[in-house]
Amino acid sequence: MAHVRYEVGNEHNPTDPFGRVTLEVESGGEVRLARHSRDGAEAWTAQVAPGFLDDLAAALRTAGFPQAPSIMPSPDDRLRDLRITEPSAGSVLLPWYEVSKLPGYAEAFALLDGLVAQVTGLDLRVAPPEHPATGIVRVSG
Repeated sequence: MAHVRYEVGNEHNPTDPFGRVTLEVESGGEVRLARHSRDGAEAWTAQVAPGFLDDLAAALRTAGFPQAPSIMPSPDDRLRDLRITEPSAGSVLLPWYEVSKLPGYAEAFALLDGLVAQVTGLDLRVAPPEHPATGIVRVSG
């Protein structure tokens, strides 16, 4: 994967307790993460451990990325927006809680949410996966 961009939430939605979180992971494992909330903005950089992108790619293959079921969100749903560039370019937009029912996507978003939790300390209400490849090598910010 050349570039992963994961965005969730909306800082302007009064029912969203986390605001908008944007996570970008480059092919070399470099991470940029930003959080925008009603209280302001924060930013971090980090490096994922070797294997993280391989695990993410495997989960997305299982999911059939970029194919996904068409799920109509409710008006106040938090949405997950995942975009990936080459070699498996594509994007999916899914309601927050629906992904737990989707094989492959459940694992992929658990990896991404786990990375957000490890870098920020922000509990997105999803337990980080128990896998050694999700570890952070370095965090700054």
